[in-house]
Amino acid sequence: MDINEPLQHYASPYYDPVKAHEYYMRTRELKGRRSTTKLNDEGKKVWAYTKNEISGEKKEKVKEEQEKRKTKNC
Repeated sequence: MDINEPLQHYASPYYDPVKAHEYYMRTRELKGRRSTTKLNDEGKKVWAYTKNEISGEKKEKVKEEQEKRKTKNC
């Protein structure tokens, strides 16, 4: 590799940095959180069930990691 040769981290012939920047500037608006107030009763039940399942899985993973750390440190 020659010292005077420029580095090419992303060498795709299809990548255009100017076009990519223009796309970013057009679509950079944040979406925000979805409101559950517009859901019907069944939708709210599904939303609550899904939320509880995800939070339960996260809690289980945290407990497992804590147990691993405790056994590793002892």
